[in-house]
Amino acid sequence: MGQDVAQFQQSADQSMAEEQQMPADGSVNVDADVDADTDDTVPIPPQTANEKPAAWSQYTLKRRPWRPRVTDFDRIMAARYRGGGVPNDPYIVQWLNDDPCNPKTYSFVSKCVNTSILAVLNLCISLASSAYIGAAEGIKRDFHCSGEVFLLGLSFFVLGFGTGPLLFAPLSEALGRRNVLMVCMVLYIVWTGACIAAQNIQTMIVFRAFAGILGAAVTVIPSGVIADFFDAEQRGVAIALYASTPLLGPTLGPMIGGFIDMKTSWRWLFVVLTLFTVALTLVALLFVPETYAPVLLRDRAKLLSKVTGDTYMTKVDLENPVDFSSMVQKSLVLPWALSFREPIVLLLTVFGPFRIYKLVLLTWKSDLHLRNLWDLVPVFRCIPDCLPTRSRLERRRGWPGVHWNTSRHNHRLHDHHF
Repeated sequence: MGQDVAQFQQSADQSMAEEQQMPADGSVNVDADVDADTDDTVPIPPQTANEKPAAWSQYTLKRRPWRPRVTDFDRIMAARYRGGGVPNDPYIVQWLNDDPCNPKTYSFVSKCVNTSILAVLNLCISLASSAYIGAAEGIKRDFHCSGEVFLLGLSFFVLGFGTGPLLFAPLSEALGRRNVLMVCMVLYIVWTGACIAAQNIQTMIVFRAFAGILGAAVTVIPSGVIADFFDAEQRGVAIALYASTPLLGPTLGPMIGGFIDMKTSWRWLFVVLTLFTVALTLVALLFVPETYAPVLLRDRAKLLSKVTGDTYMTKVDLENPVDFSSMVQKSLVLPWALSFREPIVLLLTVFGPFRIYKLVLLTWKSDLHLRNLWDLVPVFRCIPDCLPTRSRLERRRGWPGVHWNTSRHNHRLHDHHF
């Protein structure tokens, strides 16, 4: 009997101890149900979309040859943005202080290298416009066409230089300068390569027209790239370097085209132009970065919105949403407005094509034939023709094959044949 009483007292004391360990709110300790003999742990539930990851650096963009500088995503998240993060009041994404992704913070060497690549690419396109003249005899002979019809291949190519920028300028602002430029160069290679297999003059003219329209991207987009790279104080030297290539290309084109047509055939001329463009396009594809600030910031805002779940936008997209139709309309009106409101723009617009394609191409297209490198001497002798010392140069003798016609104001090379 006494043994039963002691056992009852012991169980009562144990029940009182368990009641004292139980929480006051009556919740049950789930861990007590886990078997103590096993080493299994309760799995931690995954993070929700609103919780902050342990490290934001996993979202940092990877370095690539065309993206040499990146900003750590930890630094991007640590920045304070103006706004509320909701669709009606989004966070405004702007450049950070000394942001590595800002093209203006690139090193001076990097800026010059990229400008040089774009300048040589422009030289390639402008050279292709006039190299067609050097193969005049071979194309007219194979296609049995007149000189006037043959020149349509040049006329439509140059016409593309005037129509292409009306489309590519607004596209580069909406989709990015690099993207539009690379796509246009790939398509330009296709149409220039198609000229190799042309079987009649009509096909050649159509292929040249498409090549001119697509090649116009190189004449308009790099100017914006230079403006993205350089401040106003440094921009003059870069523009001078880049602007020299459109003048050099039409000058060298007829010489190169004449040499190739003389040694092989006019089809090899387009082979050389195609391969030259392919090499330069690959270099630009690897090393030329995207430089348009609104596009770079727009991509960053999309990444921030995806990672955090909040709403991020750029100031440009918030104030002026992308409307391609209005951008095209603006690009059609703005050149005419600048031409009639700014006299310097009108003068350059008239003088540039007149000097390059009238004085150079129409003067030399039929009067100059090259036999060897020594025959280039009369060409370079023409350079001082525009200087005040021309009267003294005219009195010199001994230059083969050069005859100055002083009866008119224009001077050209005559009777210099193979």
